[in-house]
Amino acid sequence: MAFGLESTGFTLKRLTDIITSMKAQAVAIFGADITTDEDSVFGNLISVQADELATLWEGMQEVYNSQKPDAAEGVQLDDVADLNGVTRLPATSSVVGGVLTGTAATVVPAASIASVDPTNEQFSLLAAVTLDPTAPVGVVVTASGIDATYTVTINGTPFTHIAVAQTAIVIVAALKVLVDAGSEPVTFLDNTDGTFFLSANDQTVVFTLALTAELSVGNVSTPGVFNSINTGPIEAPPSTLTQIDTPVFGWSSVTNPSVAALGSNVETDTAFRIRRRRSVSIAGSGTVDAITANILDVTGVTDAFVVENRTFAVDSDGRPPKSFEAVVTGGDDAAIGQVIWDRKPAGIETFGTIVTAPLDSQSVARVVNFSRPIQIWVHLEIDYTLYLEEIFPGNGEAAIAQAASDAGNLLGINEDVILQRLQGPIYDAVAGIGTLAIRQAVSATEFGPPGAFTAVNLPIGATEIANFAVTRITVTAV
Repeated sequence: MAFGLESTGFTLKRLTDIITSMKAQAVAIFGADITTDEDSVFGNLISVQADELATLWEGMQEVYNSQKPDAAEGVQLDDVADLNGVTRLPATSSVVGGVLTGTAATVVPAASIASVDPTNEQFSLLAAVTLDPTAPVGVVVTASGIDATYTVTINGTPFTHIAVAQTAIVIVAALKVLVDAGSEPVTFLDNTDGTFFLSANDQTVVFTLALTAELSVGNVSTPGVFNSINTGPIEAPPSTLTQIDTPVFGWSSVTNPSVAALGSNVETDTAFRIRRRRSVSIAGSGTVDAITANILDVTGVTDAFVVENRTFAVDSDGRPPKSFEAVVTGGDDAAIGQVIWDRKPAGIETFGTIVTAPLDSQSVARVVNFSRPIQIWVHLEIDYTLYLEEIFPGNGEAAIAQAASDAGNLLGINEDVILQRLQGPIYDAVAGIGTLAIRQAVSATEFGPPGAFTAVNLPIGATEIANFAVTRITVTAV
């Protein structure tokens, strides 16, 4: 057998091949009377040198593989993919909207840290937040109870009550009737003690507020945006970002009304290879591959799948004849719409729930549709037994759930959930596991109750993507 680099490729000379070859050369040079057994002098010398030579041969194999996208790893894969203009997606932080509460006019500096209860995952405030009583999402107000005109002006709309010989409790009750009868997007909570709480119906949108002198402001709530300090899919379910880790005088509490938008880990070699292969058509136009490749090149896009209706009839999903639907995760709506317009075939319609208005070459706005994938909220039940020859870690069950969630969230649009494929990443991440049994179910909403669990794989449609979270995974020793 020929070893090394030839026109047919590279053939690795393995350790056993090297030892066999060196023993034969020793006999040829020193004669057949020498001994090359493993416990002989010649045998020991050959073994030492052969091990070093095997390392060199393996290095040559790695250099050869570094030029092949399907075999290169790590930085070498980055380098070879760069020839196609494709770069590895970096790790990103999870992002969550928070509501900060405290004394009016308090400034909470950027980079102030809050953490999730009970995981203690830390999130950093992206920009400084001023607890402004004139533009809150929530505010406590106290009525003085003196005879006067009491006016609460919300988003420019005044609500006025004239008090004559009334207690603060009666005044607040009268103001509640007025505000409740209005149309401003706030909720009026009467504390029945002469104080009331105004709360924005959407805790991400502030309302403007003005009060007459007989009404004084207490604690103020203002929205802010937090990034997870650790990158990756750091979870923060609603109402769990509640621990203040950076004390700020006047800042008394924090919470998150909604779940965090999960970040991502550094793109794996496997996922990067797949995306590079799908991106080789980036210079083209008109084809599904070219449209997909160019959408994937948009900043922030992590996955894309294009579905065609090539018939002359409306298909089962409502796509018009001779149209296509791009289903995309991540990225800016406008940027995606522009790329679709630039790369789509002339005369072919787009379809989807997201409407954009890209400009053509004459700066005329066009209508381009695409869709975001439907989230399939996956729940898992994982049973495991111990392998007593290895040590199962103290946080083993949490690590099993995390490994399953991470592996599941690597699945893209239109990728089925194959339960057995989740086992490999779990075994890789957690020592001491003997056997695994995994069952899946889905729920209609992110935090809704799951249906019946089954060991059958979960099919995912062309406009769907599986969504995993450790909070929807139960791990049990059996």
